[in-house]
Amino acid sequence: MRRIEKRGAVNVLCDDDGNGCMPATRAEIEFFDEIERLRAEVEALRADAALKRDLLLWALYHAQGGSSRVGQAIRRHLGIEQHARLTPEQIKDAARAAQGEKA
Repeated sequence: MRRIEKRGAVNVLCDDDGNGCMPATRAEIEFFDEIERLRAEVEALRADAALKRDLLLWALYHAQGGSSRVGQAIRRHLGIEQHARLTPEQIKDAARAAQGEKA
């Protein structure tokens, strides 16, 4: 794997062991910048998905009766069995999301 390093005013492309460094071209710099941007975007999407999951758990916590159409739909979406109890960790995650705290 290779990476871009800043050495003084020059960007260099290096092997993982730090040897074999050479000046990076503009295209290489843009490529690695795009990789970092995409990594940040993926992390943001993961955090967003986790928050939505936790908010669905919060809604389920308040509508988890066996005959609740809302609760059963949420259970199916989250892969939770029809009559399974929420775990203490799921309840904690749900409450934290509802209060606007980050996981």
